[in-house]
Amino acid sequence: MTVEARIEVARGDFRLAVETELSDGEVVALLGPNGSGKTTFLKVLAGLIPLDGGMITVDDKCLDDPQKKQFLLPSQRPVALVFQDYLLFPHMSVLDNVAFGLRARGVAKADARDRANEWLGRFDIAEKSGARPAELSGGQAQKVALARALVTAPRLLMLDEPLSALDAASRVSVRRDLLRHLSEFGGATLLVTHDPVDALTLATRVVVLESGAVAQTGTVEEITRRPRSRYVADLAGLNLYRGSAAANSIALTDTQGEIVIADKAEGEVFALIHPDAVSLYVTKPAGSQRNLWPGRIDGIEALGDRVRVHVGGVLPLVAEVTAAAVAELGLHEGKDVWAGVKATEVSVYPA
Repeated sequence: MTVEARIEVARGDFRLAVETELSDGEVVALLGPNGSGKTTFLKVLAGLIPLDGGMITVDDKCLDDPQKKQFLLPSQRPVALVFQDYLLFPHMSVLDNVAFGLRARGVAKADARDRANEWLGRFDIAEKSGARPAELSGGQAQKVALARALVTAPRLLMLDEPLSALDAASRVSVRRDLLRHLSEFGGATLLVTHDPVDALTLATRVVVLESGAVAQTGTVEEITRRPRSRYVADLAGLNLYRGSAAANSIALTDTQGEIVIADKAEGEVFALIHPDAVSLYVTKPAGSQRNLWPGRIDGIEALGDRVRVHVGGVLPLVAEVTAAAVAELGLHEGKDVWAGVKATEVSVYPA
């Protein structure tokens, strides 16, 4: 099965223009900042928003093509969409919630309930069949929403922030359960998330949307090894800069700064610096280090046994140091520091 989508949608000043394909067994994570078009993309595929241009096909079956005046209603599409707040019907039992999609497609009540019970068993919540949604935990509500989506045997499953409504304690176990169910699902899955951990653990491929267009696509490893936007770099916790290279120097586009590099380069490039390659000093160090910038600490955050130090200045960057180094240097918000990076630690690639 292949989902082919060439989407053109305009809503006020916002325009979504995306072209992508999804195949059986794929779990594609859709990442992007707020307002980038992620949820709009899902709604278009589900038939909740019609195309202004382009086309959508599943197994060569046309779901939407405005030029040919073809449009299938949501109930006619082999797709299922689970919103982040699950949208369970509060007046219905868990069993009737799961059976609802089948009943809407004309399946007899008894048959719909039998199939709903089967899926509740698969999700290990058959004992909750008579409960109302208000009686469920967050993890149980998510299972009901997934069962309601999968009972209709969709070819494309879409999940909008499936773990965002859960507390941190529940998220790990529910993520593990979700991974198991997605691996057993025969169709394609499109997953919207803001959490890089979700993308890392659940997705086989990542598509990054920014301002209504695809900014980058690839595996998690590929996009974090060579991010092509500040959003992706921030998501991965990396320092990314764009500039014009000439020989062993990069003149940065967004600041007055300059970065010295080990190997010669020419033209528009990205410069990537890992936080653990940044050294911090409380006084200007002696020596011939070329990449050395003054700055002031904007914030400090602990990450396990490491500490991330955000430094503002000519070249804003993030350094990752040990807790012992923070104590030894007396680092705190507002403190003036010097940040240094070896030229050999700067990764350069074409923009």
